[in-house]
Amino acid sequence: MEKRGELIEKAYGGSLRAHKSPDRPYLIEKISRNDPSEVIISFSGSGAVKDWYSQRNFGETKIDLSLFPSLRSIGSDEPALVNETFLKRFHGIISLARPSLADEVEKAMGKKKQIVFAGHSSGGPMAILATLWTLEKYQAPHSRGGIPPLCVTFGSPLIGNHIFSHATRREDWSRYFVHYVMRYDIVPRILFAPLSSLDQSFEEISQSFNPRSSTEAEEAQVAYRSLKEHAIYGTELQQIAAQNFVHLDQQQLQKLPLSEDDAGGSNDLGLSPRARLCLRAAAELEERKCENEKKLKEKRSFIEKKLTKELGEYREMWAHQRVGFYDGFREHKKAEDFKANVTRLEIAGVWDEIIEKLRNHELPDEFEANEEWVDLGTRCRKVVEPLDIANYYRHGRHYEDDASSYMVKGRPKRYRYPQRWLEHAKRRPREAISTSCFWAEVEQLRYKTSNGDVSDRDVEERVVRLVGQIEEWSKKEELDKDVFLEGSTFVKWWRTLHPRYKNQPYITSLIRE
Repeated sequence: MEKRGELIEKAYGGSLRAHKSPDRPYLIEKISRNDPSEVIISFSGSGAVKDWYSQRNFGETKIDLSLFPSLRSIGSDEPALVNETFLKRFHGIISLARPSLADEVEKAMGKKKQIVFAGHSSGGPMAILATLWTLEKYQAPHSRGGIPPLCVTFGSPLIGNHIFSHATRREDWSRYFVHYVMRYDIVPRILFAPLSSLDQSFEEISQSFNPRSSTEAEEAQVAYRSLKEHAIYGTELQQIAAQNFVHLDQQQLQKLPLSEDDAGGSNDLGLSPRARLCLRAAAELEERKCENEKKLKEKRSFIEKKLTKELGEYREMWAHQRVGFYDGFREHKKAEDFKANVTRLEIAGVWDEIIEKLRNHELPDEFEANEEWVDLGTRCRKVVEPLDIANYYRHGRHYEDDASSYMVKGRPKRYRYPQRWLEHAKRRPREAISTSCFWAEVEQLRYKTSNGDVSDRDVEERVVRLVGQIEEWSKKEELDKDVFLEGSTFVKWWRTLHPRYKNQPYITSLIRE
């Protein structure tokens, strides 16, 4: 704790020096006497309006996913929104600043040094973005490792929306951030309001953030205290350095007394009854999310049983008859097909409930990164989605145009979401066609080529791409072997193609009599 307090003080000292050097994008302080050695990178703040917001309602823009691929809602594929000007400024720092920030981080990571990104006022968002950028680059799966960076900010304004904070919690990155906010500091709250309401007065207010400005005129203003507290973090840090701190976990927050008479030691928090109520409500909300996840664990067992026993036996039945389970289900002539359809709908009902809870933010942020659910979602796509595809095309719902295909119109979120979970977990590029959607592509190409569209360039490119993917999937044993049974939908279509496709030796060798 003593070492951490010392580090916080150094971070503030660096932030203050950087704030007084607005002409430099950041300052670097290297400390070798500690183990591990530390590198404190402090970002300067700014009092210029142009460095705070763009001329929009809330000045927001979508996060740059090429730099921050994790800052999105995975299932809905919705990127986080961030302050546009802060993001542009960070772009400038990593692309134009000398010495290069990337080089400094690379050297420190390579030498296993502890990097601390720090910033006061509008330097805070730069520290936050730099930390997230470093975590994306060095702490993601299959990365080069190194000691995770820390981020310490003082009076930092807000930077992003709810997806921004959701993504950092989902990736388990919140523990690397420490934000100091004074009780009456206006800056962390200033971006709550639509920026149009600040247009006329923001320039005057922002000069109060400038460490070189005079405070004589400020004392006559009603907002003096709010502005003053933005500049006295150093004094406050000295006062609290000798105090003991108590970590309040979720259960303790749920029991936080609302009355000051019953508060006991929590009175030292200086919280009003309304603030206590907000903290309790937040803790209770998280508790409800955890309870929802516990209930879903029971349903996970239900899904696993249906996949392994009922659909497993269904697949074996068709395998004994040397017919692929996709084609058997598509024909839908046996009583077993009806039972399999009931099982499909039962599993679909559970997954639809899960997706609905996710969309309504009723599950913990970490849910989409939970390995067990990612694995189960992948298994469901492999076993159940072909049945959905067979059901879709069995009813002839695709015969209108491309917009009516399964991939465009028919594919449910219960398959789209888990596919994105897997791609994110494995850091894979997005697949236009996954193995679970193989039959959908075959059905659509089969329909198009049967109507004489094989000469269409788009169709030809799709056939070539599918041929390449079949070979890749087969070598990895990701494609079911019953695909290549004589008489399967795929083989029937394959035999109608031009010789330059159907004589492809690798696929020809897979087709079984």
